[in-house]
Amino acid sequence: MAHRYGMLPSEILARGTTQDVFMYDIYVTYENYLNEKRAKKERAKNKKAGLANRNEPAKATPEMMESYARFKENI
Repeated sequence: MAHRYGMLPSEILARGTTQDVFMYDIYVTYENYLNEKRAKKERAKNKKAGLANRNEPAKATPEMMESYARFKENI
C-alpha cells in the first residue's frame, strides 16, 4: 500500500486507518480478479488459435533429444 501511494510504511501505520487498509484490500482483490479474468480469456484465445500455453514447458521432439544426446557425448 505504501508503494502504491508513494508513502513510507511508517507513514501508513501512523496516518492510515482500518478503512484505508480495508479499501486497499478490496482494490488488490479486484485487480487480481481482473488479471485472472484477462489471463483466462487470453488462454482461451491462444488455445483456440492452436498456440501453446506460455506456462507449459515445450514438449521434447526427437530432434531435441538427438541434439541433447550429442551434447552429452561431447561433455
